[in-house]
Amino acid sequence: MSWLSAITVVGRLFNSLAGLFRDWRLRRSGEQAARLAGLEKAQSRAKRRAEIEAGVASLGDAELDRRMRKYRRAGGRLRVD
Repeated sequence: MSWLSAITVVGRLFNSLAGLFRDWRLRRSGEQAARLAGLEKAQSRAKRRAEIEAGVASLGDAELDRRMRKYRRAGGRLRVD
């Protein structure tokens, strides 16, 4: 094997390894973005749930009973006010 072909082989190996590393970094950044999006979604769900619980906690028993009767009368259909 001549020295020129050896350099060519080493160059191809280096290019292959550089491509693998670049692909790995892209995949890693995609995973991090997906994880961040998941955390943001969970945080927004928790915030919405806290808002709903605070709204329900502020209602009196009479208002809760009135709303429950209204939803039962809907006959299984979802009613949103």
